[in-house]
Amino acid sequence: GEHPIGNNDMVYDCVDVNLLLGVSENNLASGVSVSVYPNPVSRILTLTYTAEKPVQVEIEIRNVMGQVVGSFNRNMLNAGSQNFNLDVSRYSNGVYTVNTIIGDKVFASKFIKN
Repeated sequence: GEHPIGNNDMVYDCVDVNLLLGVSENNLASGVSVSVYPNPVSRILTLTYTAEKPVQVEIEIRNVMGQVVGSFNRNMLNAGSQNFNLDVSRYSNGVYTVNTIIGDKVFASKFIKN
């Protein structure tokens, strides 16, 4: 059968993420900061996040069309600084956005693949 609530959630999530693409990558009020390097990158992009308390993290990479080209789910992660190495070597050259989704917040970081 149909699940109208689930459908609404999916639509809301997509809209929410797109609205937040321009948001600053640091939101100190929530005790979380995110950064990516090197930029430009050719092979391995390192994403570093720092959180004051344990959090659940989801990472997605979107191309300029807004399509998700990669996603990485991480379960609960400890407080403090953590690094993720993301292999972007198979991506076409261009500009991408990494969305780091922590709880109900999205931290958008742009990078160039070359």
